[in-house]
Amino acid sequence: MDLSGSDLTRNHKYINDCSFSEFELIKRKNDLKQLIELYPHLCPSMIEAAWNFTNMHTEEELQAIIKSKDFEKPSTKQMGGVFKAVTIEKNNDNNI
Repeated sequence: MDLSGSDLTRNHKYINDCSFSEFELIKRKNDLKQLIELYPHLCPSMIEAAWNFTNMHTEEELQAIIKSKDFEKPSTKQMGGVFKAVTIEKNNDNNI
């Protein structure tokens, strides 16, 4: 399949999903560059997510999250496992 000369283009510009101002976007770009240099062992997308989260919440909200220690509680999600048997039944509604 040859895609050369096709109309498929890549979006190289950051999509501002968080509605940051122009100043915040410039600050974000500079902060992320510094953080990625300081923490090269961390995934850049995780650094980006953490920066977005901390800049979308007030200092009081962040302190409340830290004090609640919700992030230290064990997950209620089932992690891993093996299916021993699976039964597939036909639905009479013909929605399958």
